[in-house]
Amino acid sequence: MRIAIDFSEISNLGQIEIAKTTSNIEALKQLSESQDYKIRVAVASNKHTPKKILAQLAQDVDTAVVTAVAENPNTSKTVLMALSKSYSSSVGIVLANNPRTPIDAFPRLSKHPDPEVREAIAKNPRTPASVLSKLANDGVERVALAVANNPNANEAVFEKLAFCKHTKVKCLIAENPNTSAEILTKMAKDQSRAVKTSVAENPNTPA
Repeated sequence: MRIAIDFSEISNLGQIEIAKTTSNIEALKQLSESQDYKIRVAVASNKHTPKKILAQLAQDVDTAVVTAVAENPNTSKTVLMALSKSYSSSVGIVLANNPRTPIDAFPRLSKHPDPEVREAIAKNPRTPASVLSKLANDGVERVALAVANNPNANEAVFEKLAFCKHTKVKCLIAENPNTSAEILTKMAKDQSRAVKTSVAENPNTPA
């Protein structure tokens, strides 16, 4: 039987403080239904909040609440996977940096409309080469640069980056000691003088 807790004489600020730290499940349940989004954010941030309540808050209309759910270590991987469909930038960035976010969510996050989310995925050392390969074609330079610096970038990723539209990225690939002689030979024909210079200075470039 559910026993209601009377919060009527506690200020909203006081309720926020309770929501942040309490381990009382009934209190968390009631506070999660508050009309004050700040109280719901506090519940979503609480490490004691059960998975079931977090799953409900994941559907909240307020982005700040959903972002807090994405960051909570108690949030189930099923919910994290579902949140990867969100168009919210703050939710996407949190998911891209959350070590508990399933790898299966990365392909979807790599297509996020906000380049900051795509950059976060490109920087993540957990991101597989298959996802990096798609991000290598990104039209935003900082995303492509992040791909080039990712330790999981392989030969196939390097080859895509070698012929992208960003000169800074191409120079980075041309300077990389892991770039193959085959790719460097192709890059030597690049129209950019900076790229040609970088290729010439790479010890892997055939004489």
